[in-house]
Amino acid sequence: MTMFKDIIYTNTEAFKRLGTTIKENFLVLIVMMLGLFAFDYVTNLIAGALVITLGGGFTTMLISLFMYILMLLKFSLVASLLSRAVEGEKISLNSIFMGYKYYLTKLVNYVFITYLFGLVLDMVFSSGSFTNPYQVDHSLLYAKMLVNFIVVFIFNASFETLYQTGNNSIAIFTYGAKFFFNNFLQWLLAAILLVIALNSDIFASGIILKDLVSYVLMPIIFIYRGHLFKILDNSSMRMREFRRRMD
Repeated sequence: MTMFKDIIYTNTEAFKRLGTTIKENFLVLIVMMLGLFAFDYVTNLIAGALVITLGGGFTTMLISLFMYILMLLKFSLVASLLSRAVEGEKISLNSIFMGYKYYLTKLVNYVFITYLFGLVLDMVFSSGSFTNPYQVDHSLLYAKMLVNFIVVFIFNASFETLYQTGNNSIAIFTYGAKFFFNNFLQWLLAAILLVIALNSDIFASGIILKDLVSYVLMPIIFIYRGHLFKILDNSSMRMREFRRRMD
């Protein structure tokens, strides 16, 4: 019964703080939405122009490098804005620029580790045979999907760990996993919402609906998750029970 009350209390408090953020710090949300859209639009535009202009294998490598750099810049912006939103701080050009520099270094390590994991996963669960690469071993393919889903779920709070704690490199993932196991039931809704949003292509058939999920709903989900992470990470269940009785 105490656990159930804590789940309701923490998530309700996170949604309340989300509402406060939207009401009092609406500029952060707008900048995040427009920033995500602008980054994706510019990335696709320049990548398409490079393919048409140059072509060839070298262009593919150039585009991959270009998209990698833009992805780092995009998530540095998101991390900086989310940090401001969760802390209730107003944004300025200087604060965004400083956030870029701080989170960019952490994101390089973060993305590199996820990239290595993807390579290992591809090697362990190679779904094509050596004699015929087009012959797919569906059992291995499903196993790979299952492992990937489990890992994504366990390290679900790693991005919040990145911008709300002082952890870096592998410590981001270990701390995020520990947080997830310690707050599994309280964090479950936040994890499910993100998984659904990231796989919106399954149920979002139209371009407009996909854009609404990517550029409107996703930032709102991340702000809610940021508030919930801060609530859970900075208090124990006993502390929250005491606070709930005082309210």
